[in-house]
Amino acid sequence: MTDYCKLLILKNMSVRNAMKQLNETSEKVLYIVDGEKRLQGSLTDGDIRRALLGGSGLDSCIADIMNKNPKYIRRTEANRTKRTKELMLKFKIESLPVLDDEGRVTDIALWVDVFNAGKKVLREKKPNKVFILAGGEGTRLEPFTKILPKPLVPVGEQPILEKIMDRFAAYGFDEFILSVNYKSEMIRLYFNDPEVKNKYADIRYIKEDRPLGTIGSLYLARESISGTFFISNSDILIEDDMDKILKFHVENKAVLTIVGCIKNSVVPYGVLNTNDSGFLLNIDEKPAFKHIINTGVYVAEKDIVGYIKPDAKEDMTELIGDLLKDGRTISVYPVLEEQWFDIGQWAEYERTRKYFES
Repeated sequence: MTDYCKLLILKNMSVRNAMKQLNETSEKVLYIVDGEKRLQGSLTDGDIRRALLGGSGLDSCIADIMNKNPKYIRRTEANRTKRTKELMLKFKIESLPVLDDEGRVTDIALWVDVFNAGKKVLREKKPNKVFILAGGEGTRLEPFTKILPKPLVPVGEQPILEKIMDRFAAYGFDEFILSVNYKSEMIRLYFNDPEVKNKYADIRYIKEDRPLGTIGSLYLARESISGTFFISNSDILIEDDMDKILKFHVENKAVLTIVGCIKNSVVPYGVLNTNDSGFLLNIDEKPAFKHIINTGVYVAEKDIVGYIKPDAKEDMTELIGDLLKDGRTISVYPVLEEQWFDIGQWAEYERTRKYFES
């Protein structure tokens, strides 16, 4: 690997910046080194997620959550390629740092190079379908949506819905079920264009005769869905690895996984903390709070369809409540605020448009 340095970070880096670097490299692990490039530890996206869900903040130091005993291989080791393959297969890892006699990282061996001689690996087609809710009126984006349905609002040279579908298709998820209602014929006409339609393996439509909330129309698609599938709003784009999200869902044996966005909220004032008698204990100057909010993207098992009432309006919050009451497992996959794009309101639409233009 010629540019292995992009996978090296210093242990004083914040969790936030480590997440950004992982996302930019499209690899699953970063290696922590000191100023002389001596190996100190490793950090995976799984390490970060566990830390965030366990209460760590985005500004926490990665030294507190890194793996301090990573696997590696010596540059001078006999039969190095053979040994690299053995370690990768035994421990199911996709990269190994190569160290010199002083423990400095001199290269990183990647699975794709070791087993495929540098050939490009294409994403294989996946059986998991993608259910997209594309029936809303998009009143917050008026006057655009007086003319176009919200899924066809342009972001750059493409409608947002096409960008969402391209994102899933890039990871092999190219069978779509679109739940439509408002201006549905315009959506059908656009995606019936052969130049658009032929990019995907299959596009099916279900038509709501009346608005069925944010998840009620899933019942109408019950015959087309099997096993594990994605759910997405038609105005949400997640810039993360869809394979990782699916794997996270499966590993957690969840009936539903919610993709959550980590948001930091800052109170722009000094907050007064008092006791029960009203006397001041201390002042927090502009305290910050971490929240994980629902993005509107999910991975689900077909079981959830059984919780949806036939031909009735139902919102996702109701469904989630019913699943929790029944003791079903719901997991949360966190992404950074910079990885979540929501064009459902003007301020976010402008941010999304500028991002894709640049």
